Amino acid sequence: MKVEITESAQADLEHGADYYLGAGGLALANRFVDDFERCLGLVASHPEIGSRWVARSRRLPLRQFPYSVVYRIDPEFVLILAIAHHRRDPTDIEKGLPT
Repeated sequence: MKVEITESAQADLEHGADYYLGAGGLALANRFVDDFERCLGLVASHPEIGSRWVARSRRLPLRQFPYSVVYRIDPEFVLILAIAHHRRDPTDIEKGLPT
């Protein structure tokens, strides 16, 4: 299934990659992006793989980092809504999701 990424989710990804670049260098930042891309592949192949979450969304945790990909399944595509750190308040994430 086709996958689209919102601007805010893209910003989340860039923020996380920037953090890991500063914290551990390019290799760590690349591992973060690779882990995200692995999740995208799973979501594209098996959209219902993630757990049901808030506001008609689903979430799938990254394997190696404390983040989840938050997404919504539409008839024609999967929309990535956020890449959310596990310590982030779920109500803050929910407020930023489209209705």
